[in-house]
Amino acid sequence: MTNAVIRQQLHQYIDVADDRKIEAIYNLVRSDMGNAKYTPEELEKFYSTLEKYLKGEMPVFATEDAHDYVRQNKKK
Repeated sequence: MTNAVIRQQLHQYIDVADDRKIEAIYNLVRSDMGNAKYTPEELEKFYSTLEKYLKGEMPVFATEDAHDYVRQNKKK
């Protein structure tokens, strides 16, 4: 099952669930929010960079070129 299908089914379930189940779902999701892997700022920076890349507004490097750059500029 894809994430899109799961999201759709969750939306449908939430639309018809009783108040007790809605509160339980909310508490489950809310308790997990503190465990986010990335901060909102990090996500904003990532999506901004991704958008620039997709628009061709950002230089792109081959993997080997990037590795060479890192090797030449690593802190000693």
